[in-house]
Amino acid sequence: MQKSALHSSFFKSVRWNFFDACVYQVVLTGHYAALFYATTPAFFGMMGTLFSLVFLLATLANAGLDATLSAFYTRAVSSRIQMQTIIMRHIGATIVIAFVLGTLISFLWIILPYRSPSFSFPLALTLLGILICESVKKSLRMVLQLAFHTPLVAGIESATVLSYVCAVWLGHFCGLSLTLMHLFLPMLICWLGATLVSAFFVYRLYQQLPLLPPTLTESISQTLFIKNRFLNLTNQLVHQLFSSNFLVPFFALRGGFAVAGQLKLVCYVSYGITSALQKIIGFSASALFAQLVGKESKNMRHAFMLVQKTLLAFLASILLLAVVIGSSFLFFTQAPLAQQSPHLVLLALIFSMQLSENFFTTFERLLIVQERALFLTFINGGTAAALYLTIRVTGQLSLLSTISILLAIRICAFFVVRSYTLSHVNQTKTALASMKQLVYPPLIGTVLFLVIRLFL
Repeated sequence: MQKSALHSSFFKSVRWNFFDACVYQVVLTGHYAALFYATTPAFFGMMGTLFSLVFLLATLANAGLDATLSAFYTRAVSSRIQMQTIIMRHIGATIVIAFVLGTLISFLWIILPYRSPSFSFPLALTLLGILICESVKKSLRMVLQLAFHTPLVAGIESATVLSYVCAVWLGHFCGLSLTLMHLFLPMLICWLGATLVSAFFVYRLYQQLPLLPPTLTESISQTLFIKNRFLNLTNQLVHQLFSSNFLVPFFALRGGFAVAGQLKLVCYVSYGITSALQKIIGFSASALFAQLVGKESKNMRHAFMLVQKTLLAFLASILLLAVVIGSSFLFFTQAPLAQQSPHLVLLALIFSMQLSENFFTTFERLLIVQERALFLTFINGGTAAALYLTIRVTGQLSLLSTISILLAIRICAFFVVRSYTLSHVNQTKTALASMKQLVYPPLIGTVLFLVIRLFL
């Protein structure tokens, strides 16, 4: 593709992913809100736990395949043999991993003496089917995204979630009670349909490839591919430590369930924004960078700046909207600012913590495409170690102090990743300048850590 055509494809991908993210978030938010009011808290908690477990296991079964595909995509689709060897074989491995994980968890859940009586063997089979479909669908969706078939992906995803929600509530209005099977069986049918449709279009992409065997420069080492999958999986798991999946239970342990309940809404909103931006910008950036692998470095540099500007425009709009909503809330409720200030600061820090994950998007996607996942693993490993030390040594500090320290750690990690990425994108810099870029961020993070530790 020419440079102008790639940029046009990128913005087209952003627009369609924006449409997909809006439909997905709005429909599911309305669905969960309706379920919350139509069911008991215990049932809603059980349903939410199963939903979270299925999608967590799908991420584990994917094992970093989605991120790894972007680094090897152009070579993987150079011929039918390459696509069979890399994409089809690893999707098959994902199916096996998902089956093993789902079977093991289902068996453990069924034999638990304190399990819910509503959890049955047919329900376990249904959840296993959803897990396998979701694991495969994620990878097929990524293949289509990398090929810039974003309108197709947006149509499939939007139709899937709309069909699922309509099936659940039409059945309920026709007299069916809201049981776990009534919720998950339509999901299995819709997810299976989406997986088969995605597989059909991926197969059409496969048929368009040449039959010739790959050349030496196009061949991909299975060892290298598996290594990158493992490294990308590790990076994905570290990101989960700074998501609401970890932060809300952490606040419950530190401040009680009342505090965690107050922060749940902020975490849900910020996590929804992060997920939407990952879909809007992350997928589009991976597709753009994947098309430029092996091209001139200046093309990759221009693409990087284009993605970064687009991401910052979205983040600026979100921050402006958050300020307007927060100010309107204080104005219309006439809440005294002095009484609200501790809670407002804590909520702002939580929101900033969740939103900060988006600043890593462009840099991480570029490093993954350039097969530098090992550096990300090193930085994320250091971040996880710093998180563990913070939890161990801040037991007597307030939640405000603890979350401030966690945010300082994340800021430090961001500057390290940013400095390393820019030193490779702008290859004209001297070795001394590159060394300074890598040394200064840890020093800045250390100073922030000490200041917050002493004064908060």
